[in-house]
Amino acid sequence: MSAKVLGLGHIGFYVQDLDLMKDFYANFMGMTLTKAGPLGAFFSADPEGVDHEIALITGRASLDDPHWIQQISMRVDSL
Repeated sequence: MSAKVLGLGHIGFYVQDLDLMKDFYANFMGMTLTKAGPLGAFFSADPEGVDHEIALITGRASLDDPHWIQQISMRVDSL
């Protein structure tokens, strides 16, 4: 059994400063904040069609911490 990748679903990043990154994605990148809480935030470039493409998750201890990718999600035709 196999699945065909149709495209990128979303990517999650561990961030050190959630408020700073929320400001970056909302005001510089022009994305829409679709969900937010004290530990994370979700952004979409097309909120009518896609819940989120970017997930920001707190937990990056420092900018020197190489563990900043939290997850990568792909859209597939079938599982």
